[in-house]
Amino acid sequence: MVGATGIEPATPCTPCKYSTRLSYAPTCTYLYNPTVLNASIYFMLARIGKKCLVCHNRKINNTGEDTSVILGIGIDMVECDRFLDWSAFKKQRIFTKKELEYADNDNANAEKHLANFWAAREACLKALGTGFGDDIAFSDVSVIHNDTGCPELLLAGGARTALKEKSNGNNNINIHLSITDQDNYSVAMVIIEQL
Repeated sequence: MVGATGIEPATPCTPCKYSTRLSYAPTCTYLYNPTVLNASIYFMLARIGKKCLVCHNRKINNTGEDTSVILGIGIDMVECDRFLDWSAFKKQRIFTKKELEYADNDNANAEKHLANFWAAREACLKALGTGFGDDIAFSDVSVIHNDTGCPELLLAGGARTALKEKSNGNNNINIHLSITDQDNYSVAMVIIEQL
């Protein structure tokens, strides 16, 4: 680390005042592991100001206040076989065109994809503290995939209104979605975070 271009010695974290933490955030999985960190990995470090990773990730401001708040957590587990007997009409009523196209592109696992999308919807509604009904339609919560293929939730209509009510109109919201499936089960977890 000494003499490496662009690398400074660790300085105290402004919010928590610990001087033993790095003032840089590794962009790799080798966080704070001294047996793995070497000069080449230090070149992959990204500057995050005068905050350690703990304070940076928890959105702690320079006065030591944690500014992020978890507004809701939802989890749902679905049996994948449940979607095998669904008619095309029922699928079109529940899922968006993009979701159906995504599932149809992997025909061998189409029911798993549909189960993933359904579990994500249910987990999102649990995190919002509501359910499907007069105010929220099936199409108001959908799963899309970003450029890297990661699933994300898209809220519209009543679901977006419920989110605004839950966050008291704050637009600085992150919705975290994690989906997994194993054998005949699909699980999704949603965390709604206000920054």
